[in-house]
Amino acid sequence: MTRERQIEIWHKVRGVLPVVFVAAIAGSLGLAVVSYRQNWALPNGLVNSGLAPWLASRYGVTYKIDSLRIGYLDRISNFRIEAEGVKFDLETTDPLHVEVGRLYVAREGPLSIDELKAGTRGQPHFLAAKSTAMESGQVRISEMRFGDPDRALSANIAEVEFSTEELNARVRELQIPSVPEAGGQ
Repeated sequence: MTRERQIEIWHKVRGVLPVVFVAAIAGSLGLAVVSYRQNWALPNGLVNSGLAPWLASRYGVTYKIDSLRIGYLDRISNFRIEAEGVKFDLETTDPLHVEVGRLYVAREGPLSIDELKAGTRGQPHFLAAKSTAMESGQVRISEMRFGDPDRALSANIAEVEFSTEELNARVRELQIPSVPEAGGQ
């Protein structure tokens, strides 16, 4: 193929790309509006492939979402977003891996996260929490675990409450396992 032919093909492709990009954006927005009004699940092909993952990867983020629903719960209820099976990695010097069993946010009500796990390659589940709820400057985390229990370097907390308004925290039932002394039994 001659150089002139390559340039001609490139100009044709370059002329079509904006049209394809605008059509993809318009189709995605149309689908989002329909889903918003009808409370539909967004197709996994739309959520996990195409433009969104490509944009995320440009910022060092890879992700997978098993299920994503947006819309109204019913005609008199408020807008909400619900995602299940969320997994994402942040590419840093020691990549951070995060898994969320269920994420739920509504216009009125708390942001809730169930089954949160976070870690790195060296410590795969350094942080885990059964449930997290955030609303109006209040954060409540239940059944939280830090560290690596296999290495006897962990802490378990039954419940933590933070208040950004009062700048305080309350911890209920902190458990830190005893660490055997070196050379001891």
